[in-house]
Amino acid sequence: PNAAEWRDQTSSYIFSHWVDSKGNEYTPSGKETMVQVLGPETYTAVYDAVPVRYHAYFYNGSELYFDQELQFGDYASIPEGTPEKDRVGNTTYEFDGWYLYNTETGVWGEKLENNKFAIAGEDYAFYAKYNEIKWVNVSFHKDADSNYELIGEAKEYIWGDTVVAPEGPKKES
Repeated sequence: PNAAEWRDQTSSYIFSHWVDSKGNEYTPSGKETMVQVLGPETYTAVYDAVPVRYHAYFYNGSELYFDQELQFGDYASIPEGTPEKDRVGNTTYEFDGWYLYNTETGVWGEKLENNKFAIAGEDYAFYAKYNEIKWVNVSFHKDADSNYELIGEAKEYIWGDTVVAPEGPKKES
């Protein structure tokens, strides 16, 4: 017989050799195993188990950030370091964590926390999720008579922050 292979979630099983009822091993050479028939005999196939490897892929946007090779039942670990996303206009991004994400539906799934996500027989892709932080420029100016002279300095604040206004300026004549 030809070397056969089958697998379950934990291992691939690759045909290795035959064993007869007396424990004699018959190893294939090429596609066939030669066995001398001297009477009734039962031959049992022996397989080598090779662990099946799975991957936990970590993406920052469309770029692969980290690839972790695991076996069934292993726990995916959070990669070292913190990914970043560039500022766009008045928006910055704060990393929230690694999440399962369905790229077809755009739906966020489970967050990977404390390295407690068991690999269960398939590859997984985790994506960096970010919280948006909107920034606004705030400045205080005197009136039109002063060509809107700046009081203090302009500062950038997070949208929704409370800003303390400077003491009101004196009107000059």
